[in-house]
Amino acid sequence: MNDLEQLYGNMLDGELEALAAEAYQLTDVARPLLRAEIARRGLDVELRDTPAPVKKKVVPLAPGEALIAIGKVWDLAEARRAKEILDGIDVTSYFGSENIQEIDEASDNFDEATYPEGIDLKVKEREIEAAVMALRMAPPLKSVDLPEEDFAMK
Repeated sequence: MNDLEQLYGNMLDGELEALAAEAYQLTDVARPLLRAEIARRGLDVELRDTPAPVKKKVVPLAPGEALIAIGKVWDLAEARRAKEILDGIDVTSYFGSENIQEIDEASDNFDEATYPEGIDLKVKEREIEAAVMALRMAPPLKSVDLPEEDFAMK
């Protein structure tokens, strides 16, 4: 019996289940040993081979709260990058006059013919400062135009 087999053999069922949920992080040697221990115990547990999708917390608009355009994006790649940056700080982003949240579902709308003046990047009023700061601190977004003025909350 090797060290991993002994380690897995000494774990509680719940610990094995928790480890199985993160099996994608295990080595090619460790995964089959974990699978064998789960089978030996007769547990009905699958090893996850990819991370669980992250569920983003969406903060609804407060009554009377508006979406504010904080800049423009000029192509789909930059819209995705801006969204990724804002998602990373739990700021919900909206694009264009349709207030699109899921970029991939609306990728046909992100072209120069549809938006020759660029696509508005919007956030909730209460999230302006955090959003602008995050976008300014991130590596340069080559085609995102951020305004020069600060959005200091009054």
